[in-house]
Amino acid sequence: MAEIWRLIMKKKIAVSLIFGIATILIFVIINFGYNNMVVNYEAKFNYRWYGIENNTYANGQIFNYYDIINKDNLSKAKSTAAEFKDVNVDELGKNIHIEINENHYILTIEGNFFANDNQARRYITALINIPYENAINLKFDFTVNLEGYQSSEKINIKLNYLEAQEQLLLRGYQGMIAYFGNVNVAEGNLQKYYEELQVFSNSQQLNQLRYLAYKNSYLSKEEFLKIQNELEALETEKNILMKRKNLLLESIKEIYESSPNNPYIDTALTTYVESLHEIDLRLTDIDEDVNLINEALGGGYQEEDSEAFLEELDEYAKTLKDYSEKYDESVKEVLRQNTFANVISFKVLNKINKSMSVIISLVLGVLTSFVVGFILGYQEEKKQKELEF
Repeated sequence: MAEIWRLIMKKKIAVSLIFGIATILIFVIINFGYNNMVVNYEAKFNYRWYGIENNTYANGQIFNYYDIINKDNLSKAKSTAAEFKDVNVDELGKNIHIEINENHYILTIEGNFFANDNQARRYITALINIPYENAINLKFDFTVNLEGYQSSEKINIKLNYLEAQEQLLLRGYQGMIAYFGNVNVAEGNLQKYYEELQVFSNSQQLNQLRYLAYKNSYLSKEEFLKIQNELEALETEKNILMKRKNLLLESIKEIYESSPNNPYIDTALTTYVESLHEIDLRLTDIDEDVNLINEALGGGYQEEDSEAFLEELDEYAKTLKDYSEKYDESVKEVLRQNTFANVISFKVLNKINKSMSVIISLVLGVLTSFVVGFILGYQEEKKQKELEF
């Protein structure tokens, strides 16, 4: 061993030089060669929002976790910061994978597409956040009934739309409170907003408005101009329904007469009875409409009074629109408060870290320099001995 050390020390300058070069070269190879070839990135994460258990967003839009890594989202994540401008989305798309394990999603990238590990972490986080951003920026339409109100000509239909809108909001608040609790929103909480809407609904009962419209023959101008034709259509429909009803009654009578003791006769007649019931309900509606039209045509319709009633309905609709806007904001705020994206872990796999690469480089540098130093020292001593002879 002493002899080996003696030979190495004969070339200590060369050994020192080789040690420095070998150490640096090995460090560079590990960090910029080997690591780039074998590195994988793995992120474990999950989401929480209303509807995700059914693979949907809160507005019913489908959520497919495979879409997280589609090309559009890879490009969208790239556009979130200038530092990602050199990320090759096409190649990344071939080497990125996602799976679900229990309640966690696991995203894996095979290969190095980033300047460093921190940039990889930031890019992957931006990618994971895309569905979260979608979830907190959903658009809802809670004004369909109000649009129906505006486009309808018949007062009765307008009242139906107002009632549907009112019930939509009341049931919506009830559902949110039952699911999320009494969440604080804006200037109050869900229970407060619900009770305010209830007070409005109770003080402006639509049943009363519907009664007034029927009692006073309130009609819109467009509706009044068309009621003569409508009356004829209703009378025609009534005659057709009466013929159907008589045919059904005759069929029921024949069944009873032909099978008086059949134990299954009631089951066989179920369809006939249900059809009769539907016809009777429609006939009742027709009679009400016909009476209203006859009353209007007989002088019951007063244009000025009807216009005043329509203005009252418009004010009602306007107030409901205000409540609808408040409800829309409440829904969005509740969802924002209950929507999360949680990155559980981020791992750099297969890569030799900087500290370990320094140790490996130093060890291999020492071994390399010692081996080379020994060879050079041995060759030099061998030449000297040959010269002496």
